[in-house]
Amino acid sequence: MSSNKFKYGPLARGIYVALISIMIVVMVGFPNLFIYYILFLIFLGIGLRPLVEKTGINAFYQTQITRLVEKWDRKFLEKRRMEIDRKRRDQKYRSKRAKDPRLPKNW
Repeated sequence: MSSNKFKYGPLARGIYVALISIMIVVMVGFPNLFIYYILFLIFLGIGLRPLVEKTGINAFYQTQITRLVEKWDRKFLEKRRMEIDRKRRDQKYRSKRAKDPRLPKNW
């Protein structure tokens, strides 16, 4: 038994179940389109996963999402590193108690 490279998420499954549940409405409201609707549901249920796996759309999508997340993480970490460096620098200057020699006496 081979493992699938691609699984449908809960939103996609919910939409598919909703499409199946409105099948009677389509049959009553649009009888001339009912056969196309059934063929569409069969394609979604059986044919879409192999099509996505063979064309490599899923691998491409995962690669793009990974790149986007890594870019976001890099930007976030760089920004956070700069904030920490600024806090350290500010703390160093705040804790310094030496008087500036250019100030007048008893300042």
